[in-house]
Amino acid sequence: MKKVWIGSAVMMFALFCNGLMAWNVKLQWDQNDPAENITEYGVYKSTASGTGFNKIATVAANDAAGDPVAQPEYNDENIAAGLGPFFYVITAVNDNGESDFSNEVRADEPLVPTAPVGLTIEVSLGP
Repeated sequence: MKKVWIGSAVMMFALFCNGLMAWNVKLQWDQNDPAENITEYGVYKSTASGTGFNKIATVAANDAAGDPVAQPEYNDENIAAGLGPFFYVITAVNDNGESDFSNEVRADEPLVPTAPVGLTIEVSLGP
């Protein structure tokens, strides 16, 4: 039986997947004081820290029964791979206007694991 060794190969799995996988960000914050009569929260996003924020969503401050939402949240979904980091801030809105921006948070794309190395193959003839 003759054995033939085909050298080792580095799989490009991480590079291939990185271009295909989308990622998500879940934002959660504390509700404002009910006495402030908040009607909604504004969600803002930027690619730069401290500047360039654009409103991407509004989140209702009250549930269907009219009660304040205990833990407001927003999901920024299906962010294309290779984009980011992103920065987010929240505002509170009532009948008198919109608040200043909240503290800023940063979201970095989750890292795909590095590709395995040391793959080899052994090919032989017959049983």
